[in-house]
Parts: sequence; C-alpha cells; structure tokens
Amino acid sequence: MNSNTSASKSSAAATSKQHSQHGKAAVCRSAAVVGGGVAGLATAMALRQVGVEVVDVYEAYDVSAGVAIGAWLTIAVNGLAALRELGLDNAVMQCGFPSEEIEFHSGSGKHLGRIPIGGTLDDGTVTCTLRRADLYRVLLEEAKRRGVNVHSRKKLARIEWQTTADGTETNTASTLTFEDGSSVPAADLVVGADGIHSAVRQHLNADRQVQSRFMGMGNTGGFLPHEVVESVMDARTKQELSRGLYRMLFGYKCFFGYTVHPDTGDVWWFANPPLDHPLSKEEAKAADWRERLVTMFADDAGPAADVIHNTPEHITVASQYDLPHVPVWYRGNVVLLGDAAHAASPSSGQGVSLGVEDAVELARFVQCQTTVADAVAVFVAHRRPRAQRVVEYGARMSSQKVPGPIGRFFRDLIMPWILWLVKNQTQDWLFSYRARIAENTEEATK
Repeated sequence: MNSNTSASKSSAAATSKQHSQHGKAAVCRSAAVVGGGVAGLATAMALRQVGVEVVDVYEAYDVSAGVAIGAWLTIAVNGLAALRELGLDNAVMQCGFPSEEIEFHSGSGKHLGRIPIGGTLDDGTVTCTLRRADLYRVLLEEAKRRGVNVHSRKKLARIEWQTTADGTETNTASTLTFEDGSSVPAADLVVGADGIHSAVRQHLNADRQVQSRFMGMGNTGGFLPHEVVESVMDARTKQELSRGLYRMLFGYKCFFGYTVHPDTGDVWWFANPPLDHPLSKEEAKAADWRERLVTMFADDAGPAADVIHNTPEHITVASQYDLPHVPVWYRGNVVLLGDAAHAASPSSGQGVSLGVEDAVELARFVQCQTTVADAVAVFVAHRRPRAQRVVEYGARMSSQKVPGPIGRFFRDLIMPWILWLVKNQTQDWLFSYRARIAENTEEATK
C-alpha cells in the first residue's frame, strides 16, 4: 500500500479543496439516505461534498446488516477511483492489501489458468482486498467527521407523499415513517440505499412484482490465523498457503477461494456451497456447516478442507441473490441506488464498486441539474445500462460455480481456453469506468 500513499494523500487534499470550491447544491439543501451500508454512507459523503447542507442517514440496525454478509471482499480499481473522488481511497486501502492475479484450479488440482484481478490505475493502484467490517468502520467514522448525521434503529415503514388541494398524490415525498413509530419530514432528496431487500424499492414498485433472484448457492468465509497454519498444517499445505497467492478452486461439490495476507500470513477464505433453496435464519446459522463444508471438499486436491476445519470462528452461510431487473428506480425526489437498485452476484466482484460509483454520480448530477427531480431522472438514465450489464456479468460468473457433473466435465475441459480469452480480451467496460464529481455543468451532463 505504501506505493499509493502519496497519490492518495494528494487525492484527500484535493477533496478538502473541493469542499470549499464547489458551489452549494442550490436545488438540494437536504438529503435523507435510507440505509447506512457502504452505498448509503458513500452517498451521504458525496452529497456533503457538493454542498448539500444537511444529510441524514437512517440505518435499520445498530450496525449495517451488510457487515455480517461476507467476511471480506475486494474493491476493483473502478471502485477505488470512485473512492478517490471522495478522498477516501487512502483510508480504505490502508486497511487491506493489493491483489493482482487469480490462479484457477480444478478439484483434481489441475492448474486451469491465471488472470489479472481487474485493471490498474495510472499510479499503479490495483484491486484492494480488505475485511468488510474495516471498510464499514472507515466509512462510518469519516461520514460522521464530515458532518453526516447517522441514526441507528430506524427501519423504514412507509413513505408518505405530498398531496394537492383535491387530495391527489404528487411525486414528492413528504414524510418518512419508521417502524418504531417515529417520523421525519422528507428531505429535498430521499435516497434508498437499503440493500437487496429494500423497503424504499417496495414503495416505488408497490404495484409491480420485483423479486430478487436466488442464485442456487450460498456464501461463507472466514480467517485462519497464521499461528494455526504453522501449528497444525503439514509441510505440503503450508507450501500451498504461501503468501501472495490468490487461488480459486472449482471443487467437485463446492467452489472455494482463498488468499494469504502478505504481512500477517493469515488465510482469508470463502466458499460457495450449492443450495437447493434459500436458507432460513436458523438454517444459515446451523451448527453443522463446518462439517458439511469439510465433507464437500474431502475429495478435492488443495487445502480447502483443512482450512475450513481449523478456522476458529463459528461458520454461517448466507444465501446469494441478485436483482435482474427493477422496473422503477425513482419517483420524483426519491431514488434507489446500490444493491437496492441493482444487486449483482458477489461473483461479479463489483458490489462495492457499483455502489460507490452510484454515490459519486448522483452527487455529480445533483450539483448541475436545475431541480432534484431532473437530477434523479438523469442519474437513473445514466446508471441503469451499466448496472444491468454488471448484474448480467455476475450471473454468468455464478453459473460456472454450480454446474452438474456433465457441465463440470466440460467446464474444466474448456476453462483454460476461457481464462486465456478473458486474459487477452479487454474488460475495459468493467474496470476502466471512472465516476467523477465534475466541476462544470457541461462535463456533468455528458
């Protein structure tokens, strides 16, 4: 991370300068952000940066529910570039470590290929791997420092709309009411950043069927301390767990991935067990998940079974979903973003990056459009095509993890060719995208 420190400090300084240089967002003096996860906190800070005076975040829980889903994650360079627009890239990257390539192996141990993990920014910055909890902590602390008001235990119950003299409902939100019975006047802008099970989305799509799509698999992960590796693993496994590696295993029964922290030597791992139905809360926390996962990997080459068996913390599994299509993203001064609008499978590696892109670009249009409603409409028209393309990409990546026996045979047969193709064909559409808070109207309306 040290190679990026100077550039990141420069970006933070530039952001501080932007706070004073950007004119006030005259059409939007206040904003209410429903949802205090990554997308919500980033949006709050982006709006503050373009001059929105009062920004309140309403989080349904004490801590964002997203913190408990997935032990760790990667932020691709397009996401890091968006964080840089907010002066947050340095603080985030200091919590993690760079990841440049992934090796793929079959269940038999056959090496299938190696590809880059995304692109590279102009200063050499590459994909960053970090704990989800650390990312949340950094964003929450910084949001509060920048004057964002964060309210916990405020789960949205309903949105009320302004009415005309004859009682006709308009497209301007008037009141947000929460499940604890409290309510607040709606701000000039209301942002639904409340995740894949979004209450705001339900209100905007009340007369439509909008369902998340179950991906047929779960997501779990954990951390194996280096001391445990040294004390219980055999020499061969220790060699496989050497630092700096990022490996994915297409196991016979389950997909597994891991990386080794370059400084601590701790093993960070995840697994995607196939599921025939979405898990209930009780099933997700079942005590036998460790044993079931170890059994799934028992016939595979590689360290998966040993790593999971020796991981000290309790193992839980979350069902994976995506959102293939949301008909309505906005109504008047209310807009969806992040997973509330376009949840992509974790296999896309773009969940955080898309959410931060959304945050930056919503702020971009708020500062240059003449009304909040115009800013929201232009934002949705601009973001929807990219977001839906990433969701489709993630679904394709997920389908490779849960094939049947015949599909598995052909997948392993052609995977080296597919990886060669991925390595040699451009993915600029995914990683070279740059969300920016522009400083003039002409640039911001392109």
